[in-house]
Amino acid sequence: MSNNDQQNRVRGPTSALSSFLREHGIRVENRSRRERREDLARQQAEEASNEETPDTVQDTVTTTVDTPSTTVEAPHQEEETTAVLYAPRTRRTLAAANRALVEAANEKANNGKKKPEDDKPDPGIGSSFRAPKGRTRIFFCSKCNKRFARIASLVDVGDENICPSCLDNNGPKEPPKPKKRKIGSKRQSQNKAGFNDVPSLQDICTDTIAEHIDCVEALGDISTINMDKIATIISRNRKMDTRTAQLFMNPLRRELTLTDCTAIDKNGLINIAQFCPHLEKLTLTYCGRMTDEVINAYATRLKNLKSIELSGPYLVTDKGWESFFGAIGSQLNTFAIRHSMRFTQASMKALVGAAKNLKHLRLSRLSRLDDDGVELICRLKPLETLEISWPGCKISSSILAKILEHHTTLKELCLDGCTSVDDTVVEAIQLYCPHLEKLSLSECNEITSEAIQTLFEEWKTPYPGRGLTYLNISRCLSTQDEALIAIINHSKNTLKHLNIHSLDDLTPLVLERLGVCKELTTLDCGFVRSMDDCVMGCLAIECPKLKDIEVWGCHQITSTMS
Repeated sequence: MSNNDQQNRVRGPTSALSSFLREHGIRVENRSRRERREDLARQQAEEASNEETPDTVQDTVTTTVDTPSTTVEAPHQEEETTAVLYAPRTRRTLAAANRALVEAANEKANNGKKKPEDDKPDPGIGSSFRAPKGRTRIFFCSKCNKRFARIASLVDVGDENICPSCLDNNGPKEPPKPKKRKIGSKRQSQNKAGFNDVPSLQDICTDTIAEHIDCVEALGDISTINMDKIATIISRNRKMDTRTAQLFMNPLRRELTLTDCTAIDKNGLINIAQFCPHLEKLTLTYCGRMTDEVINAYATRLKNLKSIELSGPYLVTDKGWESFFGAIGSQLNTFAIRHSMRFTQASMKALVGAAKNLKHLRLSRLSRLDDDGVELICRLKPLETLEISWPGCKISSSILAKILEHHTTLKELCLDGCTSVDDTVVEAIQLYCPHLEKLSLSECNEITSEAIQTLFEEWKTPYPGRGLTYLNISRCLSTQDEALIAIINHSKNTLKHLNIHSLDDLTPLVLERLGVCKELTTLDCGFVRSMDDCVMGCLAIECPKLKDIEVWGCHQITSTMS
């Protein structure tokens, strides 16, 4: 049984009745999958025994037959006979028989020796794992029936459950009558002061153009920022095709980003090289229709191209990549590719051999890239950004440690989904990555809490007091309080984005220490069961720059924080 399965305590949705009973302290037994299997096997055994039992019962009955007396007095005789009586089964007799079989099976199970492994619950979906009890309890107000939280140590059995709003206002307020909404009106966004933001004339024009893009023949003299906004809206509405894509192409453009190229055919992708010959940065998402002919057109006509990011070019073969890197590989400083089954070791070898000035490399969801292909990264000059995420083949920790030993100038490292990463990689980060600013280790389940703690306690940076600005350790399930304390002490002055999703072993007191991270703007603590109203209130007060916080699955948080 894997370590991941043993520590996974995520439960599925529960009914309203189950939530109500749990909040009032009523515990209902949640049987594990093992118990359900035993019940199913017991029922099958009962059915088999019922089929083998005949429907007739043979009883031996002793009857006395008196022979009639004659003129000669005969002695009294008794004869013993056997009678077969038919006894049809009824529901009552069947139930009694089933109860007898169940009692016999239970008695036999209790008399047998109990193995230690039988005590372990099945960590599957129907397991009996429960989240650890938090320091707060959920109650319902006696006056307004509102759901609120109270600290468990301060709860007295005789106290009346009254929410803070009722205590402050001496009684519940009557709910305001809902206002009738006008037909066709849209909800407007509100700013921090609570007032509705009036959209600017520029935003109104941008939305209008995007809505009627099919009727637009040319965008005219529009700034690059507004053109990118229109392109994003069109892509979100799935209206970006070969014709509309031409509206965003002109010879003066230096950067082009199309976030949905699903409806753009091969000729439309080639048009990018024809109409935008001076491009320096190209980003295409969902470009599944890109072929070797398209990538060769980019290599031939885009003489100034320095950065290219592609997602989904699964039709480009090794031959196409070799010709592309052979033509303009030396001028690339950024290369990113995602979702491609045909980017193999041969393609990687062509990239490493040609891209001598590469600084940023991102490889994600490449199903055919293995240890041998990844090891070729050591031949590149020291990188500043490296991403090897969600590989199709397991990448060994020794290879990753070797890569980190070579690239000592990394500022951003992403190893999301590398399930084989263990403490060896963490030690390599500590030794060879002093300039790191962004670190992502999502779902690296083999990393221990002690390794994370040691990393942030002994990590030496060139500038004292300056730590990470971005950290993602979501679903590193073994992370304990000591590791988070070390993270806070190391990066409290610079940390802006923190993701601790599903770290269920953290306690509320340690979560409150995040209040010292004054630069924190984004926090993802979904399914951290110890997150409660007290922690939320502390973070809201102590972190003035905190804008986004995700608390999915945090059942200790009530509506009083809204």
